Amino acid sequence: MPNRLALKFIVWPMVLVMALVLVTACSSDGDEDDDTNVGAPAAATQAPSAPAATSVAAVPAPTAAAAAMPAAMTPVTDKVIIGAQLPSLLSNNVGRGLSPQSQIQLVPMYEYLIGTDPNTGALIPQLATEWSVEPNGSDIRIKLRDGVRFHDGSELSYRDVALTVGEFGAEDSSHTHQRNYKTVTIEAVSDLEFIWQLPGPLAEQMRRLSAQVGGMEIMGAADYAASGPPMMTTAPTAGTSPWQFVSRDQQTDIQFERVDYDHWRYNPEFSKLTIRWMNEESTRLAGLLTDEIHITQLGADSTELASNEGMVVSQGTQQGARIFGAFQGGYIDSTDRSYKAQNTPCGYVHCDSPWLNAKVRKAFNKAVNKDALNEAFLRGAGQNMIIQAIPESSPAFNPAWKAAYPEEYGYDPAAARTLLAEAGYGPNNPLEIVVNVSNVASFAAAADTMEAIAGMLQDIGVKPKLEAPDSAAHRPRSRALKLKNWIGLTSTASFDVQSTRVHHANITPRGGGFEPLFLKDLIKDLQSKMDATEQDALLRQLGDIAHPLHIAINLFWLPPQIVLNPEFVESWVWPGNVSGLWSHFGNIQVAKK
Repeated sequence: MPNRLALKFIVWPMVLVMALVLVTACSSDGDEDDDTNVGAPAAATQAPSAPAATSVAAVPAPTAAAAAMPAAMTPVTDKVIIGAQLPSLLSNNVGRGLSPQSQIQLVPMYEYLIGTDPNTGALIPQLATEWSVEPNGSDIRIKLRDGVRFHDGSELSYRDVALTVGEFGAEDSSHTHQRNYKTVTIEAVSDLEFIWQLPGPLAEQMRRLSAQVGGMEIMGAADYAASGPPMMTTAPTAGTSPWQFVSRDQQTDIQFERVDYDHWRYNPEFSKLTIRWMNEESTRLAGLLTDEIHITQLGADSTELASNEGMVVSQGTQQGARIFGAFQGGYIDSTDRSYKAQNTPCGYVHCDSPWLNAKVRKAFNKAVNKDALNEAFLRGAGQNMIIQAIPESSPAFNPAWKAAYPEEYGYDPAAARTLLAEAGYGPNNPLEIVVNVSNVASFAAAADTMEAIAGMLQDIGVKPKLEAPDSAAHRPRSRALKLKNWIGLTSTASFDVQSTRVHHANITPRGGGFEPLFLKDLIKDLQSKMDATEQDALLRQLGDIAHPLHIAINLFWLPPQIVLNPEFVESWVWPGNVSGLWSHFGNIQVAKK
């Protein structure tokens, strides 16, 4: 008879809150923004690796977002209201006071050096018209767009980039990439050209400059010099977007208005944009149905209710957000800030960790009924994760991985029991593990999902112990690599190059997952490549090795969704893989009459 844990996921309410604001897991010493119940660091956002081009030629400025309409077709509203959860970090200083996952409160008023195509996820020119890696393989030459106006009337130059970098890299900055920015030097070539100098190659740098990762919102140096550091009682430093700051009520909303001049990139159809803070999902649903708000994000149950009432569900165009089971304990024995190498004979911190055995890792993947989890907690919306970190749309993705998926990762409890027996475990010697069933802010069903997985593992003879440790106490333990036989759920939207570092490498910060010795050198090599083609080639090599060796419990890609009130908003094309979810406000098309 199936055990109680295995049945639990079938009968419990099916909920999913994909709150990609992901603010609770951010830490000042990390440089990632994912959410996890395993004490792991966080990560930023996901896109196919190909867009991270190292050289882009100048292109004409895009035309206005809205095409000309017949005179009879006029917008039904001049104001769009978004209902969103209040970020944990609140500040008017986008430089020092926020992190990529909390910047929804100010991101409408800023632009980036590099944009993101909402349909393809490709990196495209925005404030920068060209960028290329210098001959030394690490520095980046960047040319800025001429004539771009800040909200205070000043024009874009390298000085604005230098100010922004200095703010993000300040010692008191809350930015998750603060350690990166404090090592950057801006060397001016002219007002509109500069060299982004790095101490060495950084594979993630191009996307960190872009709207895709977020966190590089360009602030106006002239306005900063005139007004000083922004406070909650003063306006944010001027940006360059078509939206400028009007006012904010700290716990209620923040309001923007369309600039009164012809913007270089697009002119919005409506003149007012408000982000209203509504933490309770039920409040956001009610607000949507009563026309109080026009756009919001809801869990699966509320989304279905809204759809039944005539609301429109809009899905992001890109894969990015995902959940997977992390094997905690298979850490490489190498010194970092929280751990001193012990020169162990196996090369790992814990030579008796069960995660060092590939048969155990495969058994866990074969024991998990992913279809049942998908139906129970995602209403069938999850997409099978063929391999951790690399989406199927990426040039690095190998179709052979998908062909091998049923054999390697498909549900087969009998095969799982056989694999465990071959690994030396059985009724008289059960594999004992700890399953972390703590809550995860960005995936409301995390605890229930992990309890269900524990039940499935129990069915193949594993002896799971369920724990929900306090995160404040658990994180130092995880950072110090003290965990040996834990599994937990990680929810992240980190892009491929970043995720291999954060979740599978002996590179600080650590503790987020299995660190295979057999991938160590390839991951290190990958971190030094700034050319997208070279990155893709190495990612393919990594995947070819990792896929049959089961470095994680592959679960699901989570399609990002928002819900629109069609009486006010006609459509919104957005990638969904951008840090903090909310982006591409220029693509909001209001309803017409």
